[in-house]
Order: sequence, then C-alpha cells, then structure tokens
Amino acid sequence: MTKQINKKFSAEDLAIGAVFKILRNGKGFVQKEVVGDEISIVHLSNFENGKAMMSASNFLRLLNKINVNMAEFHNAYNQYLQVEAPIVYSDKLSSDFLSHDTTKLYHDLKILEKKISLNSLDKKVRLDYLRVKSILSYLDSKYPLTTTEVTFLEGYFSNLIEWGQSDITLFGQCAQFMDSVHSSQLIQKMLNPTQLNYNLPYIKLAKYRTVLNLIEICTNQERYDEARKLIQYLEDTDIHEYYLFEKIMLVYHKAVFSYQKGNKEAIQIAKECHKIFEFCGSSKIAGIIAEEISNLENLKP
Repeated sequence: MTKQINKKFSAEDLAIGAVFKILRNGKGFVQKEVVGDEISIVHLSNFENGKAMMSASNFLRLLNKINVNMAEFHNAYNQYLQVEAPIVYSDKLSSDFLSHDTTKLYHDLKILEKKISLNSLDKKVRLDYLRVKSILSYLDSKYPLTTTEVTFLEGYFSNLIEWGQSDITLFGQCAQFMDSVHSSQLIQKMLNPTQLNYNLPYIKLAKYRTVLNLIEICTNQERYDEARKLIQYLEDTDIHEYYLFEKIMLVYHKAVFSYQKGNKEAIQIAKECHKIFEFCGSSKIAGIIAEEISNLENLKP
C-alpha cells in the first residue's frame, strides 16, 4: 500500500512537483520564466512544494517550457523514487545476456514469480516475467516459454494498436517461441506505419533491433522468404549512419542468410563484421559472433 505523506497526496504524487523543480533549476529557469499565462507563480510554487497538483495539460506545457520531454522526466522521476526505470531495466537485461550472467537472470525471474503470486492480474509484471524468461532461455534451454505463456503473449500482441518501445523489444525476444503463422501476422502489425509514434527515434531504433532479431530467427528456422523480406525492409528503410551498430548487424545477418542459402563466400563478410566489433572493443558481441560463425562453418554441407 502506498504510504500517505498527507491527507491529500501520496509520495508518488509529491514527487512529480519535486522532480519538476529539480529539473527546472537544473535547466537554469526561474519560476517567472516558466509560468507564462497558463498558471500563477503561486500555483507553480505550491505544485513544486507538494501543496497542490497540476492539470495534465498545464504540466505538459511547463515541461515544454523547460525543454524537458516526458521520457527525460519519467527517468528523473524514477530515480527520485529510487525505482528502476524501464529503459535502465532493459539495458541491464541486455548486459546480463551479453555477459551470460544466468545468476542475475534467475534472481530477477524469482522476484517476478513472487510478484505474480501476490497479484496474478498484474499484466505488466507478467510481461516482465516473460521478458526475463525468454532472455534466459537463450542461455539455458531448461527455460522455454510454455504453450500457455506463448498463447498469452500472442493475445497481448494481437490486441495492440500502438506498439511502444517495450512491446517491440519484447516481441523480438519472444518471437522464437511462436509458430510461423502467428509470428508473421504480428510482424506486419508491428511494422504498421499508421501508428502514432511510428517516427519517434527510439521507436525506430527498437524496430531496427527487433527486425534484426527476427531476421536471425527466420533464418535459423529456414523461413528464408520472410528473412529476405525483413532484410529488404531494413535496406529500404535506409538506417541513419548514427546507428552504426544496426547497420553492421544488418550486413552480418544478411551474410549469414546468404551463407545458409548456399553462398559459402558470404562467410567472409560475416568475419569482417566480427573484426569491426573486435576493433571497436565490443568484445562480448564479437565473442557471440565468433561462436556463431564457428557453428556455421562446422555444419555439414
């Protein structure tokens, strides 16, 4: 149960104004430079000091006035409350995977299992549990998703109209467990360009990385026509040069696809990608690629 600081507001409520004040001061704005015609300085002061709340529309305008977007505010808010932000949590899981740190993943899985036992209706916790379990399954085959868990995920993704960063990433992590029919249908939904946030940079980046995962999954499952279409999708997208990692990984996955389709010379391109990651000091990624290349070369013709 949330601890009440006073009769009106919880700690989470009060944190909104307190974090806004921290960010305003950090940006070098004084109160009179922020209020404009929307609210009074008294109202802003009360909001920042936990004596009043702010309407959503006014709050969004104030954030814009101090050049802070919602993602930045949410991150600062989570830090203030000492709660792990979704992006930080996702990065930690990626780091655990690259390090092959199954101990931390087991630990996270057990914590989430306990939360589910306390509230089985908490869909967010259940999705986080399946995210951790799917990552762990890459490192430990004893942890595949069950049929019931896959069905739950397929239903969740099928009902999505707006795919956020977390949804896109989760799909890329769990798609290996879905049958080809459901997977193909969900890929088309995820890539639908009519979504409101389709062109946000971090949404684009999440899609690039998920499509790269899907290319690998489709290639490994010999769904070559789908893999080819996904490669073509990224090539037509013209990934910005700022996303150099994604561009190199596209070259790598395309080379692996070509190699498995019979072009044995393509393995040299994959090896060049491996050298680039080694040169850049990305030893964990380079190690994973080296192992994949070795496995490919050891396959019987």
